Amino acid sequence: MTSVSLPFHVLFQKPSPPPRLSDLLIFVGQVAWKRAVKGVREMCDVCDTTIFNLHWVCPRCGFGVCVDCYRMKRKNCQQGASYKTFSWLRCVKSQIHEPENLMPTQIIPGKALYDVGDIVHSVRAKWGIKANCPCSNRQFKLFSKPASKEDIKQS
Repeated sequence: MTSVSLPFHVLFQKPSPPPRLSDLLIFVGQVAWKRAVKGVREMCDVCDTTIFNLHWVCPRCGFGVCVDCYRMKRKNCQQGASYKTFSWLRCVKSQIHEPENLMPTQIIPGKALYDVGDIVHSVRAKWGIKANCPCSNRQFKLFSKPASKEDIKQS
């Protein structure tokens, strides 16, 4: 169990921090789900890195970028960087992909990943398995679950 849970935490603690809530607030309730295709590895169309779950997709042409490329493009657009310093592939009819027109998309449906994390922690606690993860001290929650449609309706 220790060898399973540690790689699970590594997925959450990639070098880049998880997407900020402010990045997703614009799209509350509109995070698209993209079905995983068996035998196909999802990759960023800009940097060719493998996309694990959350990424940004153009709803017109399917152009997809990882969170890091999305943030970098958005930051450069806000700072007024020239087009040539950070160019992306063009959309249909040679239109430029603007970060604000991309749609947040996830491959793992709903809160499944967070639920697995909770199950791993509960099994370790039940069987007294030593925790090597930073969230073993349950005074703070490392993972903040995204709001579900039910949570939004209750608010």
